[in-house]
Amino acid sequence: MNLTLPSLRCQASRLLYIILIFFCYIFNSVAYCQQEVKSDTSFKRNPKLAGTLSAVIPGLGQAYNKKYWKIPIIYAGFGALGYLFNNLEKNYVHYRLAYNTRKDGDPNTIDEYNDRYSESDLMTIRDEYRRYHDFCFIGLTGVYLLNIVDAIVDGYLYDYDVSDNLSLIIEPSWQPYQEMTIGITYSIKF
Repeated sequence: MNLTLPSLRCQASRLLYIILIFFCYIFNSVAYCQQEVKSDTSFKRNPKLAGTLSAVIPGLGQAYNKKYWKIPIIYAGFGALGYLFNNLEKNYVHYRLAYNTRKDGDPNTIDEYNDRYSESDLMTIRDEYRRYHDFCFIGLTGVYLLNIVDAIVDGYLYDYDVSDNLSLIIEPSWQPYQEMTIGITYSIKF
């Protein structure tokens, strides 16, 4: 099967069309849920829906929970870790190729690090870039999972009442028993 440039463009445009329809469907369902909130005062947020929306498109669960300020933080985390992941991948591939070039034993290949690094140094550099690359991937996965957990927790705590009746009072106290005892008393009122 030979793919030409026009056929690849056609497939890419079909994929973009499908993605556009998917986004329209998701945003339409979120708008419908927001209309329900305005018309029904007893509407509660659905944490499962918030988690599912965040799993499909990161940040959409936060939009559903009306925590719009968290969306740039999520995408900044993805952007920073994605940029770092990409750079570490490039360096890992570069030093892996340099190490493999040194190990191939072919006298016709040109070793650009012949005078600078020994074989063990190239192996150490390659392994360090791979280790940091793997840590960065774990970080990306962590940001993704944290995004989902945050949407679910916000869904549960959306209607949580924090009123003025909730207070913590800390006062010094003393108790005149056989010996004078000095301490701190705290009481919680809700």
